Amino acid sequence: MKDVKSPSVVGAGAGFIDDIVLPDGQTYMGQLGGGTIHALMGAVIWEERPGLSAFIGNDLPDHIRVRLQSHLDIRGLVTLDFPQMRAWQVFEHDGTRTEIHRVQVVAPYVAGTRPKNLPDAYRSAKAYYLLQDYDGVRQWRAAVDGLTLWEPNALVMLPEHRADFRAALRDCPVDMVSPNLEEARVIYGYLKPDGLVEAMLADGAKAVALRMGAAGSIVADANGEWHHINAVVVPDMNDQTG
Repeated sequence: MKDVKSPSVVGAGAGFIDDIVLPDGQTYMGQLGGGTIHALMGAVIWEERPGLSAFIGNDLPDHIRVRLQSHLDIRGLVTLDFPQMRAWQVFEHDGTRTEIHRVQVVAPYVAGTRPKNLPDAYRSAKAYYLLQDYDGVRQWRAAVDGLTLWEPNALVMLPEHRADFRAALRDCPVDMVSPNLEEARVIYGYLKPDGLVEAMLADGAKAVALRMGAAGSIVADANGEWHHINAVVVPDMNDQTG
């Protein structure tokens, strides 16, 4: 049997199915989702075939698996003995999104995979995208050698976890941390975007990618290099999820 090349980029998290409701009542049901999958599909644009380390349910639809396999290396999928994670994504006119879980068992999907779930073929990757909570990012940072990009799980970006976020930047410095604007303000208060980036760098981040939706993103590192990256203008957007 011919060996399959190991991926250079690996994402760790979970597979979601999104049922999307737009402000005008339009729905898009059964959409492939999850932040890890969205990020890896972005890497596909640069002719990568990323590895997906993710929890999926025991009833994942066949067409979803086929779609994943057409773009990603899925040797890292881990099937749980629970129904597939599924959630309503309800949008308001101002862009606010409310996520409502549609299954009873959500904890393993929210936590995402850990290093113990990683197949051997993924352990020599050059880079890891980590959609993780504070315990998860510490485990991954201690277990892998490649470049690490941490997107903090939105469910732990809460006022009561301010110290946890800052301690993670200090104690297990990933190569890049990437919260969105609202999440960063929960931790540091209502600062201007530049101030939020400076605060994360001061707390120990090697580099920051602050995601600001339609305003683009700021990417900066501890050496003083800063870039503002504009968002791509999409004239007729049907759905902003992911």
